[in-house]
Amino acid sequence: GNHEHYSFSRKELHQRVLNNRGDCSDTKLYYSFKPEMEDGKTHEDWKFICLDAYDMSLIGPSSPQTLEDARALLAKMNPNDLSKSGGWFDGLSRENYRYVPYNGGLSKEQIRWFRDELRASSECGQKVVVFCHQPVHAPKKPQSVLWNAEEVKTAIRECGSSCVVGWLAGHDHDGQYEAEEISESGAGRVRVMHHLVPPAPIEAQE
Repeated sequence: GNHEHYSFSRKELHQRVLNNRGDCSDTKLYYSFKPEMEDGKTHEDWKFICLDAYDMSLIGPSSPQTLEDARALLAKMNPNDLSKSGGWFDGLSRENYRYVPYNGGLSKEQIRWFRDELRASSECGQKVVVFCHQPVHAPKKPQSVLWNAEEVKTAIRECGSSCVVGWLAGHDHDGQYEAEEISESGAGRVRVMHHLVPPAPIEAQE
């Protein structure tokens, strides 16, 4: 999340947090895996997808290009002076509260990878849980949502509406839960996708 990027470089996160995972790198901190059962075997019916919400951002960009993309997006969506503290939300509509420096988004490359992961799970009937520091759906807390949440949700509707059952996030210290109806593309059916943000331990009640 953003606090990790305030404190560590991407190289340190890859080495010290992800233990030099072979499917990741300094510039690619997103990955997927099947959970292990008690006997050490993998659970083939489930897949966990871990996304990098700061791939495109001001505080933890994966490349000079994603940093430039982040600056361009904020300049377009938020006319306030974001170089100083305070006043970031002045004059913004609620749906644009997300466009502030402590948030981020997925790069085009990561979204392509995400789509491929969802298609693969849909084809083999896996259930998918997505882990991402930022929520993709939070009507009561628009200031905590991914910059390109709509693009990510479109990928879910088009490639993974039949398999994604939940999105677990952080970022909002108060915690939240929302059940969102997702229409299966071309199937005419509606499913529920669960969005859960546990409250931050340092602020939550016992």
